[in-house]
Amino acid sequence: MTLLVFCGTICIASSFKCYQCSAPDDGEYTKEQCEKDQKEVECNSTEAMPMVCVRLWGEKTDDKKHEYRDCVLKSVCEGKMKKYCSDKKLMEEMKIKECEARCCQSDLCNSAFSTSANMIMMMFAALCGVMLL
Repeated sequence: MTLLVFCGTICIASSFKCYQCSAPDDGEYTKEQCEKDQKEVECNSTEAMPMVCVRLWGEKTDDKKHEYRDCVLKSVCEGKMKKYCSDKKLMEEMKIKECEARCCQSDLCNSAFSTSANMIMMMFAALCGVMLL
């Protein structure tokens, strides 16, 4: 049991990996281009500067899908990013019909997979880890 608590503490204190695909100069990054160009980056989180992975996804009225993935400050993700998708006036001005911002703090959690798929993979990994003890 002590080993499990120690391993859990190490995982929380260390950095985790995120996917990153930042928009080019025109500010528009299609979902397909993001998936093609994405790269893994270390997301170093500390108590003083808590970081999270973010996945911002939007579909415009012309049915084009845009995406942004990165490692950002937790306050930015939970504030600015989430607010972006709840601001109906801004969404109307930018011709966005659907929008989702997801903030998470585990390895590669801002992937294109759904949250449930990530959860199943994490539960499977945890179960395998417990079986090894």
